[in-house]
Amino acid sequence: MSKKLSLVLFVLVLLTAAVFGTRAFQSQAAEKSAADAAATVEKFYRWYLAYPGNPFTARAYRESPLLTEEFKAELDAAMDAMIAAGPGGADLILRAQDIPGDMRYGAATVEGDTATATVTQVWNPGTEFEMLRDLTVTLEKVDGTWLIAGISDPAH
Repeated sequence: MSKKLSLVLFVLVLLTAAVFGTRAFQSQAAEKSAADAAATVEKFYRWYLAYPGNPFTARAYRESPLLTEEFKAELDAAMDAMIAAGPGGADLILRAQDIPGDMRYGAATVEGDTATATVTQVWNPGTEFEMLRDLTVTLEKVDGTWLIAGISDPAH
């Protein structure tokens, strides 16, 4: 084999290794980012559900460093509108009037600086009346940290 051919093959092997190495690194970074986003959702809901009393009416969400400031303002405006409307309303973090019996946290999907994750609420867990309902949690990456920017009920 000539020296030129050997050199060309060597360079091709190096380039191939570099491309696959970069892709593997990007894949690992994306998986970590998705795991971090999902962890933010779970951490927030575990804190929220452990809060003594009614965390929504106490506006406990204001204390959380895991929500964007814009989402906190949206929740405040919604709370003010519910108060003005009179009795009734629902907890907009849980999207329900009652606390579910269990919560299951799904993986997050990341696209750039936004992510979505699914939280499954389990009503009457372990009984013949068990019902599941999914919430979609939207996150934004702010200063390198995943923060919750919205919560919706896709069924409504």
